[in-house]
Amino acid sequence: MVEDGYRFKGTVASNLDNPSRKTLICTDNGSLIGTSSFGKSGFEKFGDRREIISIYLLPDYWGIGYGKLLLQAAISGLEKERLRSI
Repeated sequence: MVEDGYRFKGTVASNLDNPSRKTLICTDNGSLIGTSSFGKSGFEKFGDRREIISIYLLPDYWGIGYGKLLLQAAISGLEKERLRSI
């Protein structure tokens, strides 16, 4: 489990340094349990389109609503950018 947690935190850190992406974090009692990233597509063929890039959640937190909250928050963030479709 420590190794998986280490990779998970490394993924979050790399997204935080990307100015074309926004990363939300989800915590439980101060511990990082999930993230959601959204922003400009990483694929050139999509131009300036935006997308939900990732949703990560530790397996112990699957099935209790945290993933849905991260998805809803990412959609809300994209809507604030006044996008017509997601």
